[in-house]
Amino acid sequence: MKTSASTFGTKTGRTTYKLNYIPCQGSDTENSSIGIGNQKGEDEILEHITLTGCDRCSGWFTLNAYDPSGNQVAQIVGVLKATRVTVNTKIKDLL
Repeated sequence: MKTSASTFGTKTGRTTYKLNYIPCQGSDTENSSIGIGNQKGEDEILEHITLTGCDRCSGWFTLNAYDPSGNQVAQIVGVLKATRVTVNTKIKDLL
């Protein structure tokens, strides 16, 4: 299976950021002659986030999915809320 990702970001304000994350979708190994797999398509995740403390952020995202020819096949829009996880984070810290 081939996997890769690229993330690009820009600071848009004192505590705000715009991110563009391009992960590689899964691979189709069924029809591959070399076992690595043929690309199924690409995704693009656009995020607009605001840092709300040293370990928290919130914002919104748009996920666009494309087939191997570059045609958009799906779009998901939503909100996000995140907490930084460290080796000392406990489950109760996230609830």
